[in-house]
Amino acid sequence: PLTDRIFITPGVLVIIDPEHNDENDTIGVGLLRTQFNF
Repeated sequence: PLTDRIFITPGVLVIIDPEHNDENDTIGVGLLRTQFNF
């Protein structure tokens, strides 16, 4: 946690054969999830 009320969580998504098409390349997506507790 950054503070007692702010949290950041990393994540990765990997999409294999987008749209169920073998000719489409695999897609990798990185993300950061931020949570604020009030």
